[in-house]
Amino acid sequence: RGHFALAAVKTATTQDVADRLARSLCECGTDSLDLRLDDPEDELLTLAILMDGLPASLRHLKIVWFHCKLGPQLGSGIAHAMRVTVDLSTLVVNLGESQIGDDGGVAVLKAIGCLRHLKRLTLALCGNGLGDEFADVLVSVARDLPTLQEVRVVLEKNSFGDEGKAKLMELNKEFKARLGTERKYIWL
Repeated sequence: RGHFALAAVKTATTQDVADRLARSLCECGTDSLDLRLDDPEDELLTLAILMDGLPASLRHLKIVWFHCKLGPQLGSGIAHAMRVTVDLSTLVVNLGESQIGDDGGVAVLKAIGCLRHLKRLTLALCGNGLGDEFADVLVSVARDLPTLQEVRVVLEKNSFGDEGKAKLMELNKEFKARLGTERKYIWL
């Protein structure tokens, strides 16, 4: 139990080290995990962690990967890794400038849609090539998560059309009504 944090910066990890680290992470049994990979070159470590999955014991998860070069594969990898973390109550996903696109973004949203105990959600996906398909799925997933108490969605520097933007602004209004405050929930 307890908190586990992994920050990898300019690590140039070998496949063997990446695999062992990913296995240890998966087996550590922690309920709180903070993953930060600042090195866009370290795809071996990123993929090893995502493919091995995350501890099923997790209640709090923070994933920060900036400028990752895996594109949509990063989004689908995160979704794969989260398939066992069904009891999460807090989730932070910050994938700045990683170009996961609608395919990767929708994969992450569908994984979030399976989190039936989620209370706090922060999605920071600036500069990821997201469009109206992502907006559609975000609206339907958010409406189907009645347990949410805190929400922050930052979607600046993406590719939403007028329809997508309108749906997201409508969702922002719904959050205000549902959560009972006038604060902003979605940034475009």
